[in-house]
Amino acid sequence: MFSTALVIRLSLIIAVEPWQPVVQENIILQKESDAQNYHVLAYNLVNYHEFAIYPGIPYGLRTPLYPLYIAVFYCFFGAAPWVPILFQVLLDSFSCVIVFQIIERFAVKQVAFCASLFYALDPFLIFSSTALLSETLFIFLLLIGTLFFAKAIENISKEGSSIFKSISFAGCFFGLATLVRPISLYLLLVIPIFLLFVLRRHVRLAITLASLFATAFFLCILPWGLRNVNSFGTPSLSSSGAYNLLILYVSPFEAARRGQPIKVVQESLVREADSIMVHDGFIPSQLDEFQRTEYWKDLAINYIRRNPLGFFKHFMIGIAHSFVNIGSRDYAVILRLPHGEEVVDVVGKDDQLQLLYLRVQLAKHKSAYEMAIALAFAAWLLVQYGCLIIGICVSWKSTNNIFLAFCLMMATYFILLAGPSGYPRFRLPAIPFYLVFVGVGGMFLYSMIRYKLRK
Repeated sequence: MFSTALVIRLSLIIAVEPWQPVVQENIILQKESDAQNYHVLAYNLVNYHEFAIYPGIPYGLRTPLYPLYIAVFYCFFGAAPWVPILFQVLLDSFSCVIVFQIIERFAVKQVAFCASLFYALDPFLIFSSTALLSETLFIFLLLIGTLFFAKAIENISKEGSSIFKSISFAGCFFGLATLVRPISLYLLLVIPIFLLFVLRRHVRLAITLASLFATAFFLCILPWGLRNVNSFGTPSLSSSGAYNLLILYVSPFEAARRGQPIKVVQESLVREADSIMVHDGFIPSQLDEFQRTEYWKDLAINYIRRNPLGFFKHFMIGIAHSFVNIGSRDYAVILRLPHGEEVVDVVGKDDQLQLLYLRVQLAKHKSAYEMAIALAFAAWLLVQYGCLIIGICVSWKSTNNIFLAFCLMMATYFILLAGPSGYPRFRLPAIPFYLVFVGVGGMFLYSMIRYKLRK
């Protein structure tokens, strides 16, 4: 599986040619993109020894580990984004192997092979590994933490020192993953609660494992929390939570309600938050990020309170959009193929007939190359989700219910926290955790087809 994953990802890198200056400037480091943000942070870490976009001004939106990862390569090879991307390809290929090792502990090798094959061939994971984005490192650390967690579950009946070491290492790697993307922060509570529930008949063991996991997790994120206390007066890891709540969660809901494009609504919400700051006697530009985010959070919560059922409806529709979003245009862009412009605002619509009509209109603007990519990816998702549904239906006959419940919990966690933005990259952290069910479903289908052919 490692070779398969590596060859596919290296082939895409060779096709993209990220070392070319024009590709680096116009594709890899697009203006106002997350990749450009990470690049600047890493550059300033190397040259000014500050975690800042503008030297002398502390930055709180990002957590430190991914910019630090990029900065390590910039120290030795200069500010060349393609070098950390090349190493990401190795990380993601190792992630494929780790998926196999985790599932092999609780299922037959055929299921583990099928799941890791789906990982190796997944076009969205492949794309992420060849972009200057944090998902690949985040998933890699999550999977290492999950591997240690799986070891702890596997040896849970022995109650020896190895189980305590494994659960501590699991907490440590989940903590490190949180320093890449703070979306996993709530696992600090979710996983200990899960342990207390599934081991409720062994109270002492459950409390010990939950405490060890939470302590290791907390100690990993503590230094960054102390840095933010020193810089901003708050132990919060990132200001992204309130920003995402307003911009990614509330703005699609409000765009549908107002009948306006999302970007227009986002700008309107930010101006509304600024006006509240001014009303309270503050100048928005003079407040730090965490002070501004308090206003963003309060404003977002007020909008949700006005129509909680409507927000919940749109939230669930947005999650569904994230999982059916083909993302074909991204591939067309990085491969420098003819592609259409995104002229239709689809995410801000919650009327299903209108949404279907707009998707048809959007398809008219796709090039032939983009349409071919879209059809291939749609077929991929159809097969994957079909195997997923079948796998969930048949896998609970297994005796490894703790591991399956853990995978289902983790997948659900990342699916829900992806929110209603509709971007395919936000579903990536959930993929490795539901692949165990995809593997079960895939092997079940294979066995059925083989049986029919033999008859």
